Amino acid sequence: MLTIEEKIRIIKEIRDLESKYGYPPLTNVDLDQIDPKGVDAIAVGSLVLRNGYQVLVRRRDVPLQWIIPGGVIESGETVID
Repeated sequence: MLTIEEKIRIIKEIRDLESKYGYPPLTNVDLDQIDPKGVDAIAVGSLVLRNGYQVLVRRRDVPLQWIIPGGVIESGETVID
């Protein structure tokens, strides 16, 4: 479980990525409106393209479906990790 401090650090990291690359990594989230106390987990995903194909992974859990690679940020990890 992430601490409040870790959640705040990760949200700041996302903001830094936004300013570094010039576009928001999360287009449907207003980072100024996030209350870290109300965040249960922070998850990441990555769209990987290779030779015109998308890389997808099959979920282990129900529902068994194809999704983009990703996961939940664990304590001590960064967004980039």
